[in-house]
Parts: sequence; structure tokens; C-alpha cells
Amino acid sequence: MSVSGDHVVEPSAWAIERFGQHAGAVAAAVPVQLAKAHSKAHAAHLAAGLKKRACQICGVTVILTGGADSEGAHIQALGSPHNGPDTTDNVLCLCPTCHVMFDGGAIVLTDDLTIMRNGTESGTLRTHPQHTINLACVAKSS
Repeated sequence: MSVSGDHVVEPSAWAIERFGQHAGAVAAAVPVQLAKAHSKAHAAHLAAGLKKRACQICGVTVILTGGADSEGAHIQALGSPHNGPDTTDNVLCLCPTCHVMFDGGAIVLTDDLTIMRNGTESGTLRTHPQHTINLACVAKSS
């Protein structure tokens, strides 16, 4: 547990799973709003059965000792000012590298799911019939 401003920050289940004994330090370093958004994306990602899928941007499947692993990333960010919905159709299945690049704006999706990497077209988002993408969220994210 740590304190961030006037908020007590407990490491999320996602942080504990991901960072083990260092989860407390990570929780202290990450703003509360961002930590909550990532925790919700992780929960939606698990609920949708996406955890063991390949990255929808680059196609890489990350293999760890426990098997395949990926991360959930909100297409339209949660909370003010973005106010994206906390739904599985607002979550992408990404590898850690593409997740950081997507959250940082180096990777952007267009309305037709074209992947723009640093302003250059680099393919189309990989989709799955059991995981719909909310195109309204895509439009509001770019």
C-alpha cells in the first residue's frame, strides 16, 4: 500500500500478478486514474476470453511460463475527459509494446481499423468474430 496525494493506493490484482513483490512501488508511481483504467481493461480483457490471443496490431503472441499472455487496452480511454465505456468492445488485445505505443499515441486506429504507426499506414487491425470492436470508440479515440 502507498499514498498518492490524499488517496491510499492498493496494488490491483493485475499489478500483483504482473509485478509481484514490486506491485506496491508500481502502484505508488502510477496515477490513480490510470491504474483504475488499466485494472478495468484487464478485467474486461479476461472476461472476454482475450487473455491468450495474439496482439491485434502486430500479431505477436507473447509466451510466458504460464502460457500465452496479452494485455487489454481501452480504445477510448475511461474517465474525464474521454468518458469511454467500460465494455469489451472498447478493449483491444495487445502485446506490451503495442499497448504502450497505442496509449502513447504512436499507434492510432482510423475509422476503418487501419493501423497508423507514427503517421504511416501499417496494416489493418486483426479482428476476431467473437470480439466486436466499437467503431464509435475508435472514432472518438483518434
